Parts: sequence; C-alpha cells; structure tokens
Amino acid sequence: MKEPKFVNSNTFASNPGQISVSPFVWYRHHAVMGGIIVLLLLAILCLCLFVDMKFVVLFIIFAIVHQINFIRIKEHFYYGDSNGGIVLATNPVLVAVYTNLSKGFGYYPVIKIIECPTLKALNIGDRIATVALYQASINEQLPHWINFEPLPVNYVSNNQADIDKALLSYGEDYWERLEQGIPQVPQPYQVGLYKINIENSDWEDDSAELVQS
Repeated sequence: MKEPKFVNSNTFASNPGQISVSPFVWYRHHAVMGGIIVLLLLAILCLCLFVDMKFVVLFIIFAIVHQINFIRIKEHFYYGDSNGGIVLATNPVLVAVYTNLSKGFGYYPVIKIIECPTLKALNIGDRIATVALYQASINEQLPHWINFEPLPVNYVSNNQADIDKALLSYGEDYWERLEQGIPQVPQPYQVGLYKINIENSDWEDDSAELVQS
C-alpha cells in the first residue's frame, strides 16, 4: 500500500498485519451495515430516476464517504499491529487478546476482551489472528497507549494462507503471556480492557486510567 492516509505514519507496528481486505468478507460479517448501504444506494437511485437527476450529488457524497471508510479499514489491517487471540466463550463469542501498551519504553501489559458475534465454528481455547490500532492519550508525555482495537483477520479475509501466516507470526512467548494473563481477568468475562501483571510491570508506577471501550 501507499503511505497511510489515516494511520499515524510516525509510529510503526512491531508485527504489521499486512492483510489484504476483501469487501465481500467484511460485509458478510457486518450484514446490517451492508444492508443499510444497499438501501441508501437504492433510495438515491430512485430519487435520481423519479425525482431529479440533481440527487446524483448525494450518490457522489455517499461514494466518497464510503471510500474513505474503506481506506481506514484497509489501513487498519495492513499497517496495524497483529496479535493473537484465544476464544474464552462461544455464546456469545468472546476473545482475549494480549499486548504491551508501551510506546517503546517500559512494560504495560493488558488483555482486551472483544466480542465477535459473527465468528462461527469456534471452540473455547481456539486461537485466532487479529490486527489492532492503538489509541494515544491527549497527554503526550504518557509512556503508553491508553487503548487498542483488535479486529479478527477473519473479518476481512478468507485467505487461509494469510490467516496461517499471521498465526505463525506470534511466538510461543506471546501465547504464554496471553495464557498466563487470562486468569487475572475478572470472571464472568466481559468486554473491556484489563491491566495484568501489575506487580511485575510498570503499571505499579502508573495511575493513568485506560479507555474501556
């Protein structure tokens, strides 16, 4: 891909996703959004055909907004940081993803639990690949990110080679950190961001709140 338009080019993922996005796969996992887009397109088409062709301006605006949104999705999965996830529950599907929120110095381990309602045929303990972007605080001096947004690779790709490549990019040490961190997450499991290894990390010296969404 070319230089990113929406991802901060001053930061670099330690394990970039480099996943190609399939619009058909994305909308299969986001059927409501896809349905809304189709209905809007049909409505604009009817306005153009039966009211006034000036409504084609709406189509152009809609196409631009849609294109910008899809560029964001493509950049997320290409430039974002790839991390592994472990399935914690299947009804609904909850996945735990580990990362270190450090900006380069220090150790700020967290586990993010995400809900993946459209992922099927999964069992507790299964491993999946995700790609995440990180959120910075308005306090530029903060040594860590305040959130990250992992999205399953399966949301955008059916290419098993790409999925396997992502899964193989996580070393055993990564899986060990994730597996050791999961028991530190409160049960019953709920979507959110959780600090782990507090006593053996730099969280002990940091009181900043994290963004839970």
